Amino acid sequence: MKLPPLSTASTLKDNEPLRARMTRKLNGSPSRLSALSVASVVRFLLRGGGGVRIRIVLTSLLSFACHAAIDPAEWPQQLQFRIERPGLTRLEVSREVLAFTRADRGDVRLLDPAGQEVPWRLHRGLTALPDNGAVPILRPDLQIEDRRTILTFPTGTERKLGSLRLLTSASGFFKPVNVEGQRNGAWERLVSGVPLYRDYQGATELVLDFPSGSWSRMRLTVDDRRTAPIPIQGVELLPVPEQPLAVDPVPVVIRSRTEEPGFTRLHLDLGAAGLDVARLEFDTPDSLFTRPVRVLVERVAGDVLVEEELGRAWLHRIPGDEKTAEDNRRIRLNRTLPVREIVVVIDNGDSPPLTIPSVRAELYNQWFEFWASKPGGYRFLAGHRFAVTPNYDIARAELPRTVEPTLLTVAAALSPNPAYREPAVGPEAMGLGAAFNPKGWHRHQSVAAAAGLAELELSPEIMAHARPDLADVRLVRDGRQVPYVWDRQPLGRAVKPGISEVTHRTGSRVTLWRLEFTEPGLPLHRLRLGTHQTSFVRPIRWIEVVTARDGERWTNVLAAAEWRRGPGEPEHDLELVPDRRPTGAVSWIEIDNGDNPPLVPDRITAETVTRRLLFLSATAGTLELHFDNPEAEAPRYDLALLTERMPGAARSTATLGTTPARPVSWDGTLGEFGGWQYAFWGVLAGVVAGLFLIIRKLLPAPPAPPR
Repeated sequence: MKLPPLSTASTLKDNEPLRARMTRKLNGSPSRLSALSVASVVRFLLRGGGGVRIRIVLTSLLSFACHAAIDPAEWPQQLQFRIERPGLTRLEVSREVLAFTRADRGDVRLLDPAGQEVPWRLHRGLTALPDNGAVPILRPDLQIEDRRTILTFPTGTERKLGSLRLLTSASGFFKPVNVEGQRNGAWERLVSGVPLYRDYQGATELVLDFPSGSWSRMRLTVDDRRTAPIPIQGVELLPVPEQPLAVDPVPVVIRSRTEEPGFTRLHLDLGAAGLDVARLEFDTPDSLFTRPVRVLVERVAGDVLVEEELGRAWLHRIPGDEKTAEDNRRIRLNRTLPVREIVVVIDNGDSPPLTIPSVRAELYNQWFEFWASKPGGYRFLAGHRFAVTPNYDIARAELPRTVEPTLLTVAAALSPNPAYREPAVGPEAMGLGAAFNPKGWHRHQSVAAAAGLAELELSPEIMAHARPDLADVRLVRDGRQVPYVWDRQPLGRAVKPGISEVTHRTGSRVTLWRLEFTEPGLPLHRLRLGTHQTSFVRPIRWIEVVTARDGERWTNVLAAAEWRRGPGEPEHDLELVPDRRPTGAVSWIEIDNGDNPPLVPDRITAETVTRRLLFLSATAGTLELHFDNPEAEAPRYDLALLTERMPGAARSTATLGTTPARPVSWDGTLGEFGGWQYAFWGVLAGVVAGLFLIIRKLLPAPPAPPR
């Protein structure tokens, strides 16, 4: 049986009394719903107008499905709004409101004017993008002239076009492209100097966006000045939807920026987790650059923090006139980001870092879609950390497309729920671990952290004294451990050693350069040597002299290589990567010159590695970081709370105390070089003096001298 459409206003109006009767029968408690027997529903459907009645019953069931009662006092935040017209409603809220929700929005609850829970489903603009069908152009007019590949073709459609896709079997290419459109016999430039590439150092981009419009003919110009032409089978024209979804450009907060040797790491705060991001756009005043970029997200895996790659792209700009200039500072994502913060890694190579004052994100809209049964004041509840994701029927139902929803945009911010009650949870749920015994930990340092999710970067001094796997690192607050995860990806930091040339013996073929670092045992990752001299071949060793407890000394070779540069070759630094961590603070560079003049390094730089800790701080205040315990075992924490809260939480940066890490006292519990130690040494000195007097009295008197 074909159901009649439920689209016209007259149909809805004629069935308004019928809907009211069904509402009175189905609304209310679960006991009322169960009272509606199957037989009565069947009799109701068989009384004529079966198609319309089935539609109304399904809609009413979706609207008034029974649910377990919720306690609104368990939600700390609320948003109040009014609905004037009942029916299918799409509620749009701000990013500030979404920031208090989980990435899947599973902690959101809607209440009607009577305080009853209203089923809803999340309507995402990204997944609602219609497939309008690409227009293939498989045999364009192709010409290669003046180191350019020019494709000219009729569009064959009057629909509005917004982008195109290049069809090619080539890989490993990077080609700037110009796009022109012809309308009423005149050519109009749409895009200039935007690169297309495939598998170019792991990145691919074959779709080109341009201002939407209708054109009778189009011309695509591929720049072949740098590399040879590539085979092109054609293009696909991508029409714009009849009702295009709006993309909202919003500023992104650059939470932190760190410079590593050859890389720039940007931590970007999008404002909320679970956003649908179309593109990222970077602002920079720099006029000439071509940089590969990686977009990463961080997640907790076990007890470590791992990075997952979302995509790769290129930021590109070359100055020139209107025809030769090239510019692309956008990264296409078109995906839902499960976290609030992402990491963008820019590969600078040997070039200076880019100046990036701001970043923007283009977001697709999200709506909470529900059926409003009555007008009045509704409540939007959010922020329940332990709420279970609801399973509503409306999330699986296919509503008639002819029912037009009412779009309701609420710009107001969340307000505290006056009836909120803090859940009764133990210290484990607040991010605290077992009690901590400081005995055995040789060093500690204070840490200042704000409330919430905090990130701490360990200093080189801590990395020098802690174990490489961080098994002897503990965060402590009020005598209890604070669970944490550590970043598996090491962060490189440049350090400048003290450099001095060691005077060598006359006639010696070896020159020595003494390097002194701030801490013994610093985890050095790389040593770079540079010089302006040319035409040389020199064996190089990076060594240190180790002294054992018995006084024996031996030479420990950290790294060895041959430094070579031929005539006319460009300057390049020699990289020495140690196969073990240095034990002391002093090491040497040994250059064997043979019978040649001494080779003098103009610059010597080093790179050390550090790690980050991620933890939850229940309140703002000071914690203690304990480390340097050779007997400690790796901690095992229950990190379920951290795993759940990390995607949607905004991170703060914890800072180490200004005073350096100091060793603890003689038994690890009495304080740091305080009065207890002075008392101990005073008592020990008194005991020694007393023993000396007793022994002196017990010894026999010396014989008297002879007369």
